[in-house]
This record gives sequence, C-alpha cells and structure tokens, in this order.
Amino acid sequence: MWRPGQQQPAPLLVDSTPTDFSYTPHFPLPPSSSSSQALPIRSHRRQILYALEHNQVLVIVGETGSGKSTQIPKYLLEGGWCGNNHQVVITQPRRVAAVRLSDRVKFELGQSGDSVGYKLRFDDGTNGGTKIKFVTDGVLVGEARMDPRLEDYSVVVVDEAHERNLNQDVLLGLLKKILPVRKELRVIVCSATIDAESFLEFFKREEGKKKEEQVKGEIISVDGSIAETSLTLPHVKFVVDSGMSKGPWFDCVRGVSRLVVGKGTKSNARQRAGRAGRVSRGKCYRLYTAEAYGRMEDCEPPEILRTPLATLVLTLKLLGVENIARFKMLTPPPVEALEEALEELYALGAIDEKCNVVEGVGDVMAELPLDVKMGRSVIEGIKIGAAEEVIAVAAACQVNGIMVKPRTQQQGRERDVVVGEMARGGGDHVVYARIMEGEDWRNGGWCKERFVNQRAVRKADEIRGQLRRLCSRMVGGGRLSAAGTEEQGERLILQALASGHVFNAGRIGSDGKYRTMRGGTALEIHPGSVFGRFGRFSEYIVYGNTEDGREGTVRICNVSGIDGNWLLRDGGEKVYMKKGGVGGA
Repeated sequence: MWRPGQQQPAPLLVDSTPTDFSYTPHFPLPPSSSSSQALPIRSHRRQILYALEHNQVLVIVGETGSGKSTQIPKYLLEGGWCGNNHQVVITQPRRVAAVRLSDRVKFELGQSGDSVGYKLRFDDGTNGGTKIKFVTDGVLVGEARMDPRLEDYSVVVVDEAHERNLNQDVLLGLLKKILPVRKELRVIVCSATIDAESFLEFFKREEGKKKEEQVKGEIISVDGSIAETSLTLPHVKFVVDSGMSKGPWFDCVRGVSRLVVGKGTKSNARQRAGRAGRVSRGKCYRLYTAEAYGRMEDCEPPEILRTPLATLVLTLKLLGVENIARFKMLTPPPVEALEEALEELYALGAIDEKCNVVEGVGDVMAELPLDVKMGRSVIEGIKIGAAEEVIAVAAACQVNGIMVKPRTQQQGRERDVVVGEMARGGGDHVVYARIMEGEDWRNGGWCKERFVNQRAVRKADEIRGQLRRLCSRMVGGGRLSAAGTEEQGERLILQALASGHVFNAGRIGSDGKYRTMRGGTALEIHPGSVFGRFGRFSEYIVYGNTEDGREGTVRICNVSGIDGNWLLRDGGEKVYMKKGGVGGA
C-alpha cells in the first residue's frame, strides 16, 4: 500500500473496484480490537483503504453508531498513512466529542494509544509521538493560517460534515484549494445524511479543468456518524420528539441575531430517533402525524445562511482570501450578510477602507477565542489599562447561567436584596466583574447565598486563565494592566465594551423603549438581566446575546448602560453617520 511521501504506485490490475474487497495490500494489516468487530463499518475496512489509495476524496455515509469516528482513524494508522512523520487529523464540531473520541480510540489501541491525542483551543493533548489527532474544525482552520498546505497531514477526516457549521464550510473550501497542489493529500468526508453527492461534486467541480485533471473521488455507504451528536448514549432507550427545533438566525435587515423556535426537519426526526436503542431495543415517540412529517423540510439550512459572518470574513482575510465572494464554498454566503460583516469589521477597526486587515487589531481579534465584539473589547481593555477587568467580563460572558434563577417568590425577594447590593446601580457586566475579581466565589456557601452558579464561575475562571496567558503573550509576556480603583475599573469596563459593541448598542426612544442604534428595532431586556432590575437609568446601552422577544421585539441579555460618546470613537462614528446618524431608524 502506498505511503505518504513515497512515489505513488501504479493502480492495482483490476478493471474496477472489486466487490468483495479481498485484495492484499502491500503489507499485512494488524487485526483490529475485538470490541470493534461487530461494528457495521468493519465489513468496509478494505473497501475504504482501497478507495483511499485511488482517490483524493472519499465520502463515507453512515449513521452514528456505525463506527466511522473511531474505526476509520485506526484503519488509517494500520494502513500506513501515518508514516514519514505525517499525521492523520480528524475534525469534530464539538470540543467534548474531540476529547472523548480521542480517549476511545486510545483505549482501543491499547499500548499504542500514546499515538492518539487531541487539540482544542488552549488545550493541547498531543505530543511528539502523536499520529492520530482529533481537533475541532476551528482549530484546523487556524492551523491553515500558519501552514496553508497543511503539510503535516496525510489524511484530513472531516467528521459530522452534515452539520454544515461555519468552520466546516471554510475548511472544506480550503481543502478544495489545497488538493490540486498536494496530490498526495487525502480527504475523507463523513456524513450521517444521504446527500453525499453534493460533497463529492463540490470537490470535483472546477471550471476550466479537463476531466483527467479534476479531483477523483468515491462514495461509500455504511449501514448503521443517526444522532444529533457524534457521541453514543448507551442507556437511552426512549425518545420523545416534539417535532420542533430551536436555533439561531441572523436577521441581515435588522442586524440582530434571533433564537428562533420553529418546525423541525426530517433530518432532525431521523437523528432524534437514532438516540434510542443504540445498544439495545428502543422506541421513539413522535408528537406529530405522519402527514406532518411528510411536509417537513429535508434538513436545516447550513449555518452560513443563518448566522453573522464577521468572524468568517476576518478568518478568510487572514487566510489570504482577497475576494471573499469568489471563495469556493458548498453554499455561497448571502451578499447582504457579507456586507453587514464588512461594515462591522470596519467599525471595529479590524479592517481598513480597502478591506485589508489592520495589524494589531484584526489579526489579534482572530487569535482570541471570542466573537469579534468581545475580542475588540478585550483589545480596548488592554489599550486603556483595564485588561484584567475586561478579560474577567469576557470570560464570564462565554458561560451560560452565571446567576441562578430563584425557584420561589421568597427566593426571588432574597435574590433581589443580594444581587442589588452587588449591582450598585450597574449592569450585568459589572456584576460579573465583581464576582470574578474576588475569591469569595470559591466558597460554596457564599455562592448559594448570592444565587451565584459556582460551577459556571469555575468554568469562567478557567477561560479567564486561558485568555490571560494569550493576552500576556500579545503584550510581550508582561503583566496585564488593571484599574487602580473599583470605580475606575467599572468605567473602563463599560468603555471597552462600547468600543467592541458598536453594532450591539441601543438608545432610549420617546416611547420609553430601547431601540437598536442601527434600524430602530425595539429591544426587550431579559427578565433575568441585572441591568433590567437594578441598573441605573442610561440613555445608551450595549448588550450581548439576542433572542426573539414579545410582540416583534428582540430580547437582549448581558446588558449595561454606557456613555453614548464612547460609541462615536474610531469606526463607530463613520458607520453610524453612514446609516443616517446615531439612533436613526
């Protein structure tokens, strides 16, 4: 069997791919672990290795539980694809899946498990001997910035490709550009849907190329990763499917993201049914009729059609893509969303008038594991001398449920007293800073009395440590700045947030409601917001997450009052003036 780095051998003397796949490779394959013998993918082992030897792209379709995620990496290791200092990399949409799959493959390989590792943002579980590496899609996209040809890898496995998240689509577009210049590179796309032809056609389609010069590929169907995640839940035997789904949608017209509850899809239904009976018989109870199922859409639109694209645009710019609209992707992004992204990046100072990345701002924002708004806020915090405070707030905003919701009216009254004392007229971000900056949160009793979720704060503290280390490197390894007094720290936090949230800002209207600065959409402050209950009046606000509110409003979370003059600094003034003035509809 051909190994990476060696001269590619002539094709085997067969007219077509054999149906029994009983060919003998160039060297014997060691037996797989006994625990994997019953997996459906086991019978396709030789077919996969044969097809990979003769094609640059292989699309494997199979339901979760068929063994794709755990067995394919082992087959590639056994088949010699990790030779000559090359690695096999497997991407996952979720961090937890990358870690658990790494542990599972390591366990099945036994003593040779030292060759398996994982790499996440700020969590590197690899070593010099790693041959099989599980990563998130975003990590591999980041590696492509430093190594545009992905020279360290002989095979890239894009797992759970049917999820079609932003990083997956970017990665597939990058691989399409790399394959013609790295003929020895192999790409395996694993999907739990039957729409395999679209993936294969994407790689093969190239205008102006002769047929013999196009990328060769093949599709293999495996009986059995259907579930919505790549992890098996062995003890689930019953599933109740409501027929509804919840997901984020970006409204380009109003410039806000919404968390929308709507009808599910056939793909959702199949995936949920697959949760039950993974290792024994199970049942799925669907709370809708067969006729309703027939009227469902086949699958959800890809993420690129329903989320903000500022991070995507900034990533592609740093990858050297000059014309974003011409970058080949499975689904072209909406022009309106691209325009919105470019305007926001310009307002944040990440790109200049010619759409070039601004050094020291745009490139730093891309390095931070935050959305562009909070990333810009952290940069501003470093600039104005409040790095520690802003990093603490940014870390807290990455975790859901810092504050515990009271269960009874009595608990509600108690919460109002203690949270009001912590707020002191400020908003959500200042309360987060006060919780994080002290050490009292390490005391479980203190957290319980103040309705603080200790587990969430502990996770936020881990993120804060990661951000501290990264920001420290950005400033040359020096000590990060901190405000001199609490009052000064509060003001600088809000100033930094305003710098990064110029597109998430609101102003009080004549009707007493806050409205977005761009478009005039009515805003509803989340009932759990500290600012909504205890914050002092402010003409201007900034906010974080958004979701659908009542009567056509947009509900906002993580809200703080700010000085409106902070919004007119740098690019913010230019963008607001372009839209018709501050607060214009």
